[in-house]
Amino acid sequence: MDLEEGRVRLSMAATESPELWAFLKRLRAGRRLAGTVAADGIEGLVHLSELSAGAVEGPEDVVRVGEEITVVVTVIDRERRRLSLSLRAAT
Repeated sequence: MDLEEGRVRLSMAATESPELWAFLKRLRAGRRLAGTVAADGIEGLVHLSELSAGAVEGPEDVVRVGEEITVVVTVIDRERRRLSLSLRAAT
């Protein structure tokens, strides 16, 4: 978790396998993804405002490293290998 930036990094996989990149190429905004909150890996950004419908002071108010969550893909940036995700939209 990056508390200063208000970001939680979600690891979709710990490896850069061909199967993973084939999946990412087919991925579209609006898709639900389940995963584990992690400290490194492919970056999936959940902006602080997308963590909860209510106000939160930091990511640790909503999620913990190792927790299984479901998010909705809102933006895909393949060049930077980033997904913008919403936990709020998934609930």
